[in-house]
Amino acid sequence: MSESLPPLTVNDLKNYLCNPAFSVYVFVGSEEDKGWKVAEAIHGLLPAHRIYRTADRSLVQELFGDHTEPALVYGWTEEPRFYLTQVEAEDFLTAFGRVKQARGEKV
Repeated sequence: MSESLPPLTVNDLKNYLCNPAFSVYVFVGSEEDKGWKVAEAIHGLLPAHRIYRTADRSLVQELFGDHTEPALVYGWTEEPRFYLTQVEAEDFLTAFGRVKQARGEKV
């Protein structure tokens, strides 16, 4: 599932993070950003993986805390596993590897 904030809220996203049946990737940027295109490609390759995007960082700031990276990777829990820089988020192999690691899968 690929969704955006808004119309979703950060509370909706937090509820989705509590679902242990899905890994989650959160991206801050536009639909045209290469990092989002990479996230969409990864989403199409992995079962039980959801991606969320927002152009407004303030909507998800509490999830990112002090981190300034544009992408956040969750495994099967509501604890973030990896923060990806712009360069990492735009590199398919790096981003795909981090998602697989967060899920406890061999890279």
